[in-house]
Order: sequence, then structure tokens, then C-alpha cells
Amino acid sequence: MFTKENLLNNVECEYKYGLNAQYADCFLDDFIAKFNELIAFNYEGLSQEFRSEHDLKEFFADKSKVKCEVLKNEYFDTEDDLLFKEFNAGLRLRRSSLSSSVEQTLKFKTQDMAAGASHTHIETTVNVDASVTAPDVSLFDSNLLPNGFASKVQAKSLICKYLTDFERCSLVLFVPRFACFELALDRGSIISGDISTPICEVEFELKNIDKQWLDENWGVTVYDLDDVRLQFSSFIDEVLLLVAGSSTIFIDRTGMKYEGPTDIYAHSKSGEAPDLDSAGFDDHIVCANFFTSDVVQKIPSLPFKKGGLIYAEPLSKLRRAVLLSIFNADNPGYKIGSGDDACISVERGTRVDADAFRKAVVEYGAIPSPTLAQFGNMVTYMTKTYSLAVGLANLFGTAKHFDDVRKVLACSITFATDHKLFNLTDELRIVHRRMAQDLDLSDLSMLAVSECSSIFIEFNVKMWFEPFYLQLSRSLDSDPDFNVHKFKELNASAVNNSYSIKSAEYIERVNYMLKRKNMILTCEYSNEDEFKSLAFATQYHTKQSWESVNLSPVH
Repeated sequence: MFTKENLLNNVECEYKYGLNAQYADCFLDDFIAKFNELIAFNYEGLSQEFRSEHDLKEFFADKSKVKCEVLKNEYFDTEDDLLFKEFNAGLRLRRSSLSSSVEQTLKFKTQDMAAGASHTHIETTVNVDASVTAPDVSLFDSNLLPNGFASKVQAKSLICKYLTDFERCSLVLFVPRFACFELALDRGSIISGDISTPICEVEFELKNIDKQWLDENWGVTVYDLDDVRLQFSSFIDEVLLLVAGSSTIFIDRTGMKYEGPTDIYAHSKSGEAPDLDSAGFDDHIVCANFFTSDVVQKIPSLPFKKGGLIYAEPLSKLRRAVLLSIFNADNPGYKIGSGDDACISVERGTRVDADAFRKAVVEYGAIPSPTLAQFGNMVTYMTKTYSLAVGLANLFGTAKHFDDVRKVLACSITFATDHKLFNLTDELRIVHRRMAQDLDLSDLSMLAVSECSSIFIEFNVKMWFEPFYLQLSRSLDSDPDFNVHKFKELNASAVNNSYSIKSAEYIERVNYMLKRKNMILTCEYSNEDEFKSLAFATQYHTKQSWESVNLSPVH
């Protein structure tokens, strides 16, 4: 179905979410049911040629194919943490209960890896004998290593510094005419010395891309990995919102007819469904297109998860292990979540620098006409700071961490609502005018090509950050016993699980939009076709960004 060619070029792209342990046992069943419902719905919009070659059931998730294994990872670094500090790298030995060999893997970020909700790394792996006790970096292909990595690491001793021990239940899934990805449910522990933290999370890793689909859409709907990543994250968010019980309007799919498989549901479903609103009602009735038909449709529904299902957990397992080690060294014998007398340090990395972020927002506000680069830098700074603040609050859960999240949210709202015209050259304004007047690009949102892109930032912040900020502020001011469990529940339960999912999606999209804006407005093009190719792709994904926004009423 998908080519074996490595279209991702050793790039690991995954999305990670924390999962309420109360619902971990039923998550896979819930996800598979909603995934199959969404696939059945999408299948009807595919070409007749494709449907004649591929039966719908080829793409259904099958619970019997779930693979469960125990994974024990040993992370190695030098005594002075050279790998993590200098290369942002993780070097591990992975032992699986299903294999007699051991995987030796190196993951690292490059300078051009986009900051966002996805955990994107370069990854290279070799199989080694089960008897090994430490990694051998000489086994890696030298062409895949960061500059200077081999010489610096081989000159020092590697020691095991962190451990992860968890059970993974995984399933490979296929989206027709798009991508193959792995769903993994992980439960266990991250351990560093005498301190540990539980793992209960779900990961979605992009495994492969349909080469035929990519070839047909290259330069039109897809331009680079960020485009694919954006489309992949949109699909994952859509399924997660359905699993969580949130209502979702499929904006551009009104009128599509589809039939559900009778062997999966107790009853078949057919008719036109402009709105699959299944927020917690069994056999919820959805009216068909009332302009043409009186047919109604029954949508089998999963109950809304009281207390929340999913929350943002933006830090990787390695990052959490490193932070635990630092925290443990600063607070020997301290039990996480037991109080607020812990030593938490910006310099040591266990606390976000909310004051520096506030200062940056104030300084940006004082610029009368910022450049596009200054605006882009502020958005990147905002998204990184927000992700880190939430991750630290989820991990350590002190009152200061919660207040840092509140401060970052407040400053983000201030930044997003302070509209300014960018300082653009006359040449760039000509580019604006040319794109806006091109009939082929009549749908290209002005968000991507004019000063109005700041409206995109404000819209997302006001819709997802501000309500979360208000609820968090009320909780912190009224509840002296507010703790990490209540913080996670707030992340998960607010507005039917939408806050954390949509905030993570927002982080991915604003970085994408600004990258596009910079490319369109500041790049030199060798010919008109190259320029329009980039513009067409931007037009497509800008529309996708808007059309996937959940506009359903809150229940």
C-alpha cells in the first residue's frame, strides 16, 4: 500500500499527549472505533479509481493487531552531559521483551528543526548484541551524525544516567492516499537516581508517506515536510477530539454520503452528515441535509470522559529524565508534588524564565513598526516558552510552576492582541499586491501575505489560551490546595478536552504560517512558476488551518 522508500530521510516526527490513567485501559478501543468512523467518512470522498483498487476495509484499524511489549531504555551521556547540552541528543540502548537483540539509537535536533508541538528529530538506529552494556558510537553512519559528535564523544566515557521502563501497546494505521503512522500507548516510569515519574501517554509517529500521493501533490498541496506534518497533526487532532467527546463540525465535507461497516457497529449508518456531533449521547440523532432530504442518521457515540481524557505533555521522555536528575540533585529526598519548598532554578532548567518572556513582550510592544523577522522571533519565543511552562508544571507541580504558566499565558494574550503594521519594503508590498490580484490565488488568505497574519495569532490565542488562562487563574486564586493532579485535570477537562489539543495544534500552525510568510515575502525566485508553486501550497494549507478549527458549541 505504501512504498518502502524512506521518504522521511531518518527524520522522526511524533506527537505526544498525556493520558488520564483512569481511561488508559479503554483508550485503544475508543480510538480505534473513532478512527474507523472517520476513515469510513473520508473514504467516500476519494476517487472512484482509488476505491475500485482499494476496499474500505483495508484501512480499518484492527484491535487484534495491537502489539504489546515491555521496553527498557538506558540513556547514556558523559559525566558533564555533553550529548544533551551541546547536541540536544539522546543516546540509548533499548531492550524489548519481543526481541533478543538490542537497539542502539541516537536522536538529535538540528538548528533548522521547527519548534512546535511535534517532537521532530534526526534518528539513526543500529542493532547490537544483547550482551552490550554501553553504546559504541562508531557503529553509526558517520554521515548521519552531528558535526563534531564522534570525536568529542569518543574522547570521553559514557555512563548510564537515566532509565525508562514501560509497556508499549502499538498499532500501525493507514490513512488512504496519505500516510502510515504508529499509535503507541505507553505506561510505566522514568527513573533518574532515586527519583521517578510515571508515564501514561499516547504517541503518534509518522512512519511513511504515500509516494504516489506525494508525487501528485508536490508543489500544489505539499511543498515540504512541514506541510505533511501540518496535515498529519490536523488528522490526529480530529480523531482525538472525537475520542475525547468533543463535538466537531466537518466544515468542507457537508453533503458527503457514506455507510458504516455493519461488522463494526451494531447498526449501519447512511445519509448526509454535515455535523458529526457525538458529544456524549448514545444513539445521538444527527439531521441530514435538510434542504434535500428528511433522512436522519444515528451516530454511535462514546461517552464523554468525566474528569478529562487527554492533556498536553510537551516534554520528551529524555527531557523529563534530564530534568528529574537536575531536580533530584538540587532537592535530595524531595518527593514531587509534596509541597512548594523545592529548589527550582531558571539557570538549572527546572523553571521557565517567565520574567524574561514578559520583558521581551514589553520590548516588542515598544517597537512602533517591527520587521517580519522580529514578529516571527517573538511567536517562536512565545510557543517555546508556553510548551516548556506547561511541561514543567505537569512534571513538578509546584505553586511557582503553575503561576509561571499563568504569567506566560497572560503575556501571550498581551502580545497577540497588540497589532502592529510590519516594516515592509516597497518590493515586498509589490509582492503582496501581485499575489492578491492573481485570479489563481483568489482564495489565498491575507493572513499569509499581509500584516493581517497577526490576526491569526490573536484568533487562536483568544479562542484557546484566554479561556484556559481565566480558568487557571480562578483555580489558583480560590484553591490553596491546587496541585499537579488538578492542573492536569484542568488541562484535560476544560471545554471538552479542546484546550490542550487545540493549543498544541496552534503551536504547530503559527510556526508553519510564519515560515510560509517569510518564504513568500523574503525569498528570491528564479521564475514565476516557482513563486506560484509556493503560493499554491500556502493557499491550500492556510485554508486547511481555518477549516479544521473546531467551531462547535461548547457543551
